Amino acid sequence: MAALHRVKHLLGRSEGGRILLTTYTNALAAGLRDMLGLLLDEDEKLLARVDVTTVDACAHGIVRTRSAAVPEPIGDREQRQLWEKAVRQLDLPFTAQFLAQEYRHVVLGQNLRDLDAYLGASRRGRGTGLGPTRRRVVWSGVQRFEQFLRDRGETTHLRVCARAAELLGDEPAPYAHVVVDEAQDLHPAQWRVLRAAVTPGPDDLFATGDPHQRIYDSRVSLGSLGIMTAGRSFRLRLNYRSTEEILAWSARLLAPVTVDALEGEGTDSLAGYRSLLHGRHPQARGYATRQEETEALVERVRTLLAEGLAPHEIGVCARFNLSLDTAEEKLKAAGIPVLRVRGQVAQGAEGVRLATMHAMKGLEFRAVSVLGVAEGTVPFARGITPREADPLQHDADLLRERCLLFVACTRAREALSVTWSGAASPFLPYAA
Repeated sequence: MAALHRVKHLLGRSEGGRILLTTYTNALAAGLRDMLGLLLDEDEKLLARVDVTTVDACAHGIVRTRSAAVPEPIGDREQRQLWEKAVRQLDLPFTAQFLAQEYRHVVLGQNLRDLDAYLGASRRGRGTGLGPTRRRVVWSGVQRFEQFLRDRGETTHLRVCARAAELLGDEPAPYAHVVVDEAQDLHPAQWRVLRAAVTPGPDDLFATGDPHQRIYDSRVSLGSLGIMTAGRSFRLRLNYRSTEEILAWSARLLAPVTVDALEGEGTDSLAGYRSLLHGRHPQARGYATRQEETEALVERVRTLLAEGLAPHEIGVCARFNLSLDTAEEKLKAAGIPVLRVRGQVAQGAEGVRLATMHAMKGLEFRAVSVLGVAEGTVPFARGITPREADPLQHDADLLRERCLLFVACTRAREALSVTWSGAASPFLPYAA
């Protein structure tokens, strides 16, 4: 809401000048686009001055209009396969996961272009020390990975962002203002695009975000990118979505950990955040089997519908689509309409919304059921870097999973249910 009203304010201050309203995912961008239309009463003249898109899509458009050919970006899964191939071919003493993280956080994070730059680079935040000899070995893996991409005519989204920032540096900035939503999830390469897309000056960049909702492995110091926030940031402590009961319960999920501030320096806290709304206490319950857990979900949804909630006011989420497949099957068998959320959902479409925890970002429902919050799933065991491999990355991975569960739970406005089968997630005892 702050980002949207900022756009409206900027539009009212001048007759010209384009505005970029941007965020991390396509679903969030689509939601912002719809809400901006409502806020501006569908004023076509005003809407024509605002580009609403993701940072990656913006970067891709910049490169496409200025280059004869643009390699196709590949996803995380394909990148992992290429890193595994590089490890095998070069017989590297590192895991594919370690190399991918080093590439993301250090090489792309600092926009390093050659071995000399990497040898002299700070690796702050990385928990495994690398001397010059080992860095040269890592760089051989980086070169082989990038050679694979060139041979296939492919690239990554972050590499496209790096190229877009370069291109914008050679010409006038295309925007008078840039407004960023979900700023906590952006990578330094994406911030460089945004910094280059607007002329430095008053009201150039406006960012909203919550470090407690950082669900992607991005680390950034805005000051190092020429984005100064000292003395210019404000914390919004009043929650207008969830009840105080849901907010307090969810906040306890993050109580054992420290969260870095969005500004890049110091830490942030949920202390002082509150809601004016009150309602029922969240329910947390375990079941012996997944079947029992799913059957209980069906009964819970039936009860909510009987209480007068419309199907689209009910959200069901899980860490993975496999759990949602089972839930969808059982809900349909019970005659309950469902709709999977895999991007933008058509307005007015009826059905209980089913989404992964990641896809719940930016959504809200009167009632939310979070499924499968079990040991080994939340946090996802295979997604956690072993402590002995990199203790700092291990802690960062666990924090990311905690934030993901926090995001899922805080999508609920009035009613929240958290369930699991077998052993509960180690995150849950703190919220019992």
